[in-house]
Amino acid sequence: MLTIGRNALTKTETAMVAAVEGAVPRLVKAREAVAVFQSMIWEKHAAATESTFLFGDMF
Repeated sequence: MLTIGRNALTKTETAMVAAVEGAVPRLVKAREAVAVFQSMIWEKHAAATESTFLFGDMF
């Protein structure tokens, strides 16, 4: 739907596509933050509890 039928989308579908495309950068940052957090937990780093270290200015 995002590529082939883009010219034939309804108004609702167009709004949904725009919302998904707009959220992608934040979703990527969130995924990266979770990956960092999980690696800290798996490696039992003391810094895992420091949210400013983990998330910084991501959100």
